[in-house]
Amino acid sequence: FYPPHEYELLRVFTQVGKYEFLSVGKRVIAQGWKELYGKVKDKELPFLQEKDRVSIKNILMEKRFTKPPSHFTEAELLKLMEKLNLGTPATRAGIIETLKEREYIRVSGKVLISTQKGRELIAKLKDSKVINAEFTSEWEKRLDAIYKQRQGFKGYKEFLEGIKEWTKEEIDRVKGMSFELKEEVIAKCPQCGSDIVEKAKGYFCKGCSFVLWKNFFGKSISRKQAQKLLSGKSVLFKGLKSQKGNTFDAYGRLEENGKIKLEFGGQKDGSFKGKGQEDRRKTSGKAFEKKKDNRAYKQRGRPAKAKRQKG
Repeated sequence: FYPPHEYELLRVFTQVGKYEFLSVGKRVIAQGWKELYGKVKDKELPFLQEKDRVSIKNILMEKRFTKPPSHFTEAELLKLMEKLNLGTPATRAGIIETLKEREYIRVSGKVLISTQKGRELIAKLKDSKVINAEFTSEWEKRLDAIYKQRQGFKGYKEFLEGIKEWTKEEIDRVKGMSFELKEEVIAKCPQCGSDIVEKAKGYFCKGCSFVLWKNFFGKSISRKQAQKLLSGKSVLFKGLKSQKGNTFDAYGRLEENGKIKLEFGGQKDGSFKGKGQEDRRKTSGKAFEKKKDNRAYKQRGRPAKAKRQKG
């Protein structure tokens, strides 16, 4: 076997006038098994020692913007809750569902996004321990200790009394708070022209009874998809589930009656309600009769078999 590939990771700080620049790279000590692959292009830094003087070949200025952290998927949030010791394996998924039902978070594609309602609540509770992950995790650890250390009913009672006292103090503090929730308008109603706002189960018009339900053939209509539909554009829905459990893809377009009409391969096929309830489609009687007539014709046109007669 070839020996291991050995290298050093280097971070070099270069002082140019009053500015300090960082160079990151590595220096190979021994090629080892990488000799089998010939020359491998790695970002290697030259041999340098502290207080060495270097020459400047070129100076470039680049304009870059910081990117916000990516949103969590449900699976990633469950892993983070486990890492922070929030909830138990049996309750974590239920906690996320509760946040959805109370409209603190919403699903956008595969990720979870906080709603204005959720952000407003966190802003009001910024001085409270209830939004502190470490504080909530401490409760879980204390409950676990009651069981593992066999503290019995006495340990449970002391823990419960502490929670009651803390809860009373929090309620008294929250009573004086006022919450102002501004609904975010995502589009205009195709029927009356009023504002459409997003809620937990659908997109509701503030001026009439129009609703575009999120649940659609086993999929949730995202905000971007809803905005396209409400503006009269077609939307490609992937992974829809039929009543028989089969998955299919189709384009959808919102009609004047508020229903989504699906299009398969460019051919319109039936009209569907936005809440995922399929309208009853009438099978074409002519096509059925034609198929039946063809079958009957084949049966009539088939030559009869000769029968043997016993003498």
